[in-house]
Amino acid sequence: MNRNPSPAGHAEQHLIDLAILRLAAKHTDKSFAEVIDAVTRARVHFDGKPIRDFVPLLVERHADKELGIPLRPSDRTTIRR
Repeated sequence: MNRNPSPAGHAEQHLIDLAILRLAAKHTDKSFAEVIDAVTRARVHFDGKPIRDFVPLLVERHADKELGIPLRPSDRTTIRR
């Protein structure tokens, strides 16, 4: 999932990874794959934005909000790797 091999990109990825762990612990009713998918969708939402320092926090908040809202299966897009 690391898209930026620079030192700043590695730091951002580390923070995203920690956010995934926090979200998985908070949303125990969701599978780990659902958490990763929500984070991936949130991260795509912020790609190309000039606010890189805040992306991990914004991604976590965006995914947290999504995970807290029950979605119908037809509303959910699965990210394939």
